[in-house]
Amino acid sequence: MSKRGWYGVDFDGTLAHYEGFEGPLQFGNPIPKMQERVKEWIASGREVKIFTARVSGTKGDRDVEQVREAISNWCLVHLGKKLEVTNEKDFGLIELWDDRAVGVVKNTGERVGDSEVNERERLVLIREYAWLSMDDRMPEEFRFTLDKILKLTAYLGNDFSSVRHLDADTIRKEEMDKIE
Repeated sequence: MSKRGWYGVDFDGTLAHYEGFEGPLQFGNPIPKMQERVKEWIASGREVKIFTARVSGTKGDRDVEQVREAISNWCLVHLGKKLEVTNEKDFGLIELWDDRAVGVVKNTGERVGDSEVNERERLVLIREYAWLSMDDRMPEEFRFTLDKILKLTAYLGNDFSSVRHLDADTIRKEEMDKIE
């Protein structure tokens, strides 16, 4: 393990196309977007490991070490490098990319993407940018206009087109009321 930790990538359905189990040594073709991402990580010096249930325990229908070696060889062919294959997390894991995983906001129990969590984050940003747009001490070239604030909120995933008729002071007050 590198001092910086490692990135885990699930195999079936994340890195390799998967439509169902066809045998312990039958693997799908690479998923292009993930394949390119992993190649970029490798090229930048990140440590990447394949994280898969295919190498969990000993099953009568497969030799786990044979499966581990076959996946590592698949990586050599499709990624240009043999990668370690594991089914265990450790404290070095930085991120896990998996088609079955659900992201959770640390120490909250909230699912990443829940509207309640993201809405609060958006409102905090709106508040900060609204204040910046109204600060007379800030040079004009650094002020955010109402239009830029609305574009920012749209970028963050919220449609604030219904508030276009409001001025920045009104938005600031309404958004502050929601936060406090």
